[in-house]
Amino acid sequence: MRAKYLETAMTYHAAGLKVIPFYSEADGHKNFPSGYARYREAQTETDIRNLFNLPCDGIALLCTDGIEAIDIDTKHDPTGQVVAELTPLFERLEMPAVIQKTKSGGLHLIYRCNQPGVNQKLARREGCVEAMIETRGKVGYCLFTRHLAIRYYTAIY
Repeated sequence: MRAKYLETAMTYHAAGLKVIPFYSEADGHKNFPSGYARYREAQTETDIRNLFNLPCDGIALLCTDGIEAIDIDTKHDPTGQVVAELTPLFERLEMPAVIQKTKSGGLHLIYRCNQPGVNQKLARREGCVEAMIETRGKVGYCLFTRHLAIRYYTAIY
């Protein structure tokens, strides 16, 4: 269901994060604004207002400026064991980070680092092509369908 995300996008922008809207197709494919890669370098308040002037399906946080994330996808962890085991570990981290619950019940651990890597698959179930745990780094993004932070440790911006 499409909604207006301008206020949330402006909050992220004010925090120094770069965001774009996304639009979901019936088959689950995600579409982004044409030429969105330019917003990795610079993004203004006017850009945010123009990008989010119409309802969309959510916000994509662009992994740039040192932003990196660990993405745990529950679609490929049907038992929920990975999320159950990693959540307490994430909560004990002593670094500035945000744990973001995903629409499907997975998690994003979002943090800023000096040398972010590239997107990498870290774990998958035997016989499964899709990753259960992966990083989102340079040229990556994380999708948010609403403001679902579980816990903010300290500001990442």
